[in-house]
Amino acid sequence: MHSARIGRVVAAFLVAAFASCARQELEVSGTVEARRVTVSAELQARIERVHAREGAVVKAGDVLIELESSVPKANLAEARARRAEADARVAELVAGSRAEERDQARASLAASQAELALARLGARAERIAQLEAASTATDARIRLAELSLARAQSLLASGPGTQAEVDTLSAELDALRAERARNEAELAEAKLGARPEELQALEAAVAEAAARLALVEAGPRAEVIDAARAAAAAAEASETAASELLARCTLRAPVDGAIEVLDYEPGELAPAGAPLLAIAEARALRVRSFAPQRVLGDLKANDRVPVIVDGHPERPLEARVERIWDEAEFAAGNVQTSDDRMLLVFRVDLELAPSDDPPVRPGTSVVVQFDRRAR
Repeated sequence: MHSARIGRVVAAFLVAAFASCARQELEVSGTVEARRVTVSAELQARIERVHAREGAVVKAGDVLIELESSVPKANLAEARARRAEADARVAELVAGSRAEERDQARASLAASQAELALARLGARAERIAQLEAASTATDARIRLAELSLARAQSLLASGPGTQAEVDTLSAELDALRAERARNEAELAEAKLGARPEELQALEAAVAEAAARLALVEAGPRAEVIDAARAAAAAAEASETAASELLARCTLRAPVDGAIEVLDYEPGELAPAGAPLLAIAEARALRVRSFAPQRVLGDLKANDRVPVIVDGHPERPLEARVERIWDEAEFAAGNVQTSDDRMLLVFRVDLELAPSDDPPVRPGTSVVVQFDRRAR
């Protein structure tokens, strides 16, 4: 009788223990964590200003750190100037030649044609007559100079004359004789007309002026315009690259949240790719839990399960299964029995929206009820 009573007590204890164990399989403890977003420099540069501080609340887009940017600014200014020049060249080619350019080309062709026509006709009669008259007048002046020189030489020989007067008159006579030679040569050329090589040079000048006028009136070729547009596109791409490089000198908050870690100060060199600060994201929290494999069952990503905040069992929150890790975080040294398999736990991450009722903040302990999930 006594042993039967003891047996019933032991059985009741085992049932209670099993029930307790079953409840533990269904309800798993978890810890709320903030998603941490790191902000890194994309290029190596010295830190010029730091606008952030640890613990400060920031909004997405807030300026956190400014890197030294004198060289990127200069590169951007140069790229903009090159693009403006390239765009102006394209606009000029598309617009074609200006009216004053066409008028100038026509006037140049007309002048070249007139000069060639005169060369082909030879000197006019009045020009020849003018040159002959000039030659006759020079001859008369030469005869007078010869008489004056002879008289001065006679006076020098008899005594009253001077050598200086003789030298002056001699120089005047030489100049007049040289002038007569030039007049005779010019007169002979005028009577003969233009030489063949002169005509060829004038004809080449006319052809060049005509070609220039044709180019001006036709405007630039399509391939020239295409080449100019390609150069403008390249200049635009260079400006965009320079602008993006300058933008990378200003580090902004990628999300809303609070600054958790700030590792650098003004004046320090920020290595490319190294995290400079970390932000605890405000809009999304993560619940990290470790569940026995029996609890998981057919649990899938995106299933929704209740989460109970300690002290607020009457107001459960809903979390979304974000990830079920593939490998056990902890296991018995040698899994042999079904009881040993209960010691295998797998990490389960859940996404949880921030809440003020009940309050949920990073570090809060919660209970995840996997048995009440809804899909």
